[in-house]
Amino acid sequence: MRKFFLSLMFMLLSAMMPSLVEATAEDDAETVNIGIMNLQSADSVSETHLKNYLINYLNEIAKQTGCRFKLISGSRDECYTKLANGELQFVASVFPNAADSKDKLFTVGYTCYGLVSLWAKHDSPMSFDDPSTINGKTIGTLNEADMLEIFEHYANDNDWKINIKTFPTMAELIAALNSGAVDAVIDDGTNVTAAEKCVVPFAHVETKLMTDKANEALKERLDEAIINIETKNPFFETWLEQEFLDPSMQHIARFTTVEKNFIARSPNFNVAFLPAVMPFYDVGNSLSEPGGIYVELLKVMENVSGLKFNLKHVPSVGGIEGKLRSGEMDMTFAVYSPEMAGEAYFSNDIRKEDFSAIVRRRGNNERHNVAIPMLFVGIKDFFETRYQDKNIHQYNTVEDCLNAVESGKCDVAYVPNFYLMYENSLVMRPNLTTVEDDSVFVPVCLAVSAKSPMILQGVLNTSGLLITAEQKRNIIIKNSRAPFSVMYILSQYPLPAAMVLCILVFGGATVMFMTFRNRMQEKQNMMLRIKNIELQSALDAVESMRRDRDTYKSESETDKLTGLMNKVTMESLCAYRLSKFPAGLAAALFIVDLDHFKEANDTYGHQFGDEILTAFASSLRGIFRSTDIVARFGGDEFVVFIAVIPDPGIVERKAQHITQIARSIVINDQTAKITASVGIAISPEHGKTYDEIFRNADRALYQVKENGRNGYCVYQQNVVHK
Repeated sequence: MRKFFLSLMFMLLSAMMPSLVEATAEDDAETVNIGIMNLQSADSVSETHLKNYLINYLNEIAKQTGCRFKLISGSRDECYTKLANGELQFVASVFPNAADSKDKLFTVGYTCYGLVSLWAKHDSPMSFDDPSTINGKTIGTLNEADMLEIFEHYANDNDWKINIKTFPTMAELIAALNSGAVDAVIDDGTNVTAAEKCVVPFAHVETKLMTDKANEALKERLDEAIINIETKNPFFETWLEQEFLDPSMQHIARFTTVEKNFIARSPNFNVAFLPAVMPFYDVGNSLSEPGGIYVELLKVMENVSGLKFNLKHVPSVGGIEGKLRSGEMDMTFAVYSPEMAGEAYFSNDIRKEDFSAIVRRRGNNERHNVAIPMLFVGIKDFFETRYQDKNIHQYNTVEDCLNAVESGKCDVAYVPNFYLMYENSLVMRPNLTTVEDDSVFVPVCLAVSAKSPMILQGVLNTSGLLITAEQKRNIIIKNSRAPFSVMYILSQYPLPAAMVLCILVFGGATVMFMTFRNRMQEKQNMMLRIKNIELQSALDAVESMRRDRDTYKSESETDKLTGLMNKVTMESLCAYRLSKFPAGLAAALFIVDLDHFKEANDTYGHQFGDEILTAFASSLRGIFRSTDIVARFGGDEFVVFIAVIPDPGIVERKAQHITQIARSIVINDQTAKITASVGIAISPEHGKTYDEIFRNADRALYQVKENGRNGYCVYQQNVVHK
C-alpha cells in the first residue's frame, strides 16, 4: 500500500512538472523563451522522448534559477531569426558546429540529445534494408570529428562501401544535396525538408542550448545551475536517461548487416536455466511446457532477432558456470559478476528484479546473516559486493530462505517481490514480515560464454532494445497469476495442504472463513498487481533514486572497481588540506574526463568498459606521488589533487602524461580508442577553497571539450594544449 501511494504521488508530480517550464502569465518569475526547432523525421515517438528529456532538465534548472521557461516551436530559420531580434533567449537543441554557430554562445554540459539520421532525396532508391542501394554512394556530413567517428563506425558495422565528403557549414552541406554533389547527408532533422526522406536514424548526439552575446549574463546563470546539478545531484541525469533516452533508443535500434548475416547462419544457442522458480522460469518437463517471465522474454527475443534458443536445465550455479567455460552452454540469465568477467560476455540489463527484505516479526535488529535464493548466476557476488560487512548464505529455493529466517539460522532474507505475490508465501508464515524501507533492485542480464562469438553480445543488446514496453507488460501480466490445482498445491505446500485437509474434515465453518479470507486477499493482491504494473516504471525511478542517494551517502573511502578514493573522501580530504595549507605554496586540481567512453561501453559492453576504467586508474595512480590524491568521481570522471607543486612546469607535464596514457590504453590486444580531456586549476591563484578550484577546473575542462577534446587547459589561460 505504501508503494502504491508513493507511485501515485510520483505520477501527480510528473503531471505537474510542465508547470515550471510554462507557467501562467500571473507568476512573478522571470520568463525565458526557448525556441524548439521543428524536426522533419520518421520517428516522432523518439522525438517525444527527447523533448521530454529537455523539459525535465529545464524543470531542474528552473528550481535553481527561479526562471520560468516557455517553449516556442518553429523552423530553424524562424528560431535563429527570433533569437537575433530578441524574441527568444535560447534555441534548443543545437549541435555546436563551430562554422554554423560563430558568434553564438552555448550552455555548459549537455541538456538534451538530438536524433541523427541519414537523409536522401525523396526519389532516391537508397534503403537501409538493401545495402546495394547505399554502396558506392557519396555521403555528406559536417567536418566534426565526433560525428564522423560515429557514422564511420555505423557504416563499418553495416559493411557499407561509401565515400564520405565533409563540409564546413550546414548551408554548404544542404546545397550539395540539392545540387546532386552528394547522394545523402547526415543531419538531425532541423535542416531537411519534406522533399527529403529518412534512410535510417542511427544515433543520438549530445546537444546544448544556444544563445548570443546579448544573453551572456543569463547563460552564465544557467551554466551555474547546470554545474550545480551535475555536482550536487549526480544521479539526476542517470534518471533522465533511464526515463526518456533509453525508450528512445528502442526506436532506432536495428541489426547491422554484419549482425543479420551472423543471425542467418547461426545455429541454435543453448540457454542454461536453474531449477524452476516461478513466475521467473520453468524450462518444462514431461508434464508441462516451458514458461515464466524470462522464458517469455527469450521467445520475444527470438521473434525480433531471428535467433533460436534451446532451453536447458542445469541443477546448480557451479554446473552452469562450468558449462559456460567449456562452451557446452552458450548463455544464461545472470547478474553481472567481475569474477566471471574473463569467462563470459555480458549483455545490457534485461530486467531489474525488486527484492524485499523478510525478517521475523519479533526478532532482533541484527542482520549479520543474509539468506538469498539460487535464482541467477552471479547473484551471490552481487549481494557480497553490496553488503561486504555481512555473511551471505545462498539457498536452493526462496522457501529455503524463508525457512532459514523462520528458524533463526539467518537474520534476514532477500527474496523477489514477484515470487511473494505469485506464491502468497507469507500467508502461511504469520511470524515473518516485510521490511518496507529495505529493498534491492537486482539487475539481470544475459551472460554469454567466451567460447561463443562476441558479435552475439551485440545482437542480444539490440534484441533487448527492440522489446517494447507493452510486450514486457503483457509478459508480467501473463505470469502474475499462479496455477491453481490440487497437484500444484500438494507439491509446493505439502504441510499446509495437510492442514487444510484437516480443517475440511473437522471444521466446515473454519474452511469457509479461510476461503473467504483468501478470496479477499487474492482480490486485494490482484488490485495491487494491476496498480503495480501500471505504475512500475514510476516506482522503480523513485526507489532507484532513493537507494542511489542512500548508497552515495554510505560509500566507503574507496571506489570498488578501481581501488582509488571515491568522491566523498576526495572532497573531504582536499577541503581539509586546503584549509591547513601553508602560505607561499601552491596546489593543483586536475579534472579528467575520458572522451568517447560511453561509445566504447555501449559497443563492447560492461566488461570492456570496466577494464578501460581499471587500466586508466592504474596508470593514473602510477604517474603521481604517494602524497597526491587520486580519485574516481563516478562514471568516466577522475580527479587528482597535487598538495604541493615542486616546480611550475610539473602541472603541464602531468597533464601531457595523462592524455598520453589515455591514448595508450589497450584491452585484450585491442586499442580502446579513448582520449582524455583535462581541466586544471591552481590554488591559491584560482581559489583558496575546494569548491572554488573545483569549479574553475571544471570550467577549464569545458574549454577543452569546446575545442574538440583530447587535450588540457589551465583555468584563465584559455589555451587548449593537445
